[in-house]
Amino acid sequence: MRESKIEKYLKDLCKKEGFGYYKFTSPSTSGVPDRILITPKRTVFVELKATGKTMRALQIEIVKQMEKEGAIVYKNINSFEKCDDIIRKEKELIERKTYG
Repeated sequence: MRESKIEKYLKDLCKKEGFGYYKFTSPSTSGVPDRILITPKRTVFVELKATGKTMRALQIEIVKQMEKEGAIVYKNINSFEKCDDIIRKEKELIERKTYG
């Protein structure tokens, strides 16, 4: 499945849930995740991929650094099911009384 189709599906899910969903680019740093997702509890990054594709070495390195610095990154999101999982996890977090 094409990355653009997965991206549109996740965007529509986020809109339905009232989550912020933005394209993320960093002019000075290549390899950053594709999207930022903002929920009432936290902000996370999402790296989308076409079905069968994987992250490049630079992307893996950048994501590891981001995670080391405390960022939450959903990696290799390459299907509608994985998009559904993100939304389910984020909704469960919102419903909890504690953060994390």
